[in-house]
Amino acid sequence: MTGNVNKIVEFGDIRSLDVDEFMSGQLNQINLNQKIKEVQKQKKKVSTDNESVKEHAILKLLDLDIEPKKAKKYVDLVIESDAGTVSVKEIVKKAFSLIIESETKSSVKERKRKPSLEFSENDLRHIVEEGKKKQLSAYEALKNNGYIKSVDEDFLKVV
Repeated sequence: MTGNVNKIVEFGDIRSLDVDEFMSGQLNQINLNQKIKEVQKQKKKVSTDNESVKEHAILKLLDLDIEPKKAKKYVDLVIESDAGTVSVKEIVKKAFSLIIESETKSSVKERKRKPSLEFSENDLRHIVEEGKKKQLSAYEALKNNGYIKSVDEDFLKVV
């Protein structure tokens, strides 16, 4: 081995390595890996930014005396529905309006529900209710059931 290129060429099975091709392939792979890492860092940064925006929005709602579970639920709802909304103010406004809207709907439903209470037969409310069904006044229904006595009976007993 003399390092003489002419003698090395005589042997057919010995070739020089094509390092340039190998190097360019490895550089492309290295560049691709760097790009992947950069994209992952950006996604991580965006997700941490979103988390901080979410936390700030929840804290603002808590300052407005909203329950923590409700605040988290509606902030998540707003963030899911409006992926482009990044502003804490906008998220808080939308979440607060959704909370108010849901509370007004629930209060209207509660008002519409009439509690159906069942009373015992000796309960004054039951007696008055039965009297109303018979088109009697509350006074007459209570008088008929012996809860109200007439004035004449009381005076006769005292004298």
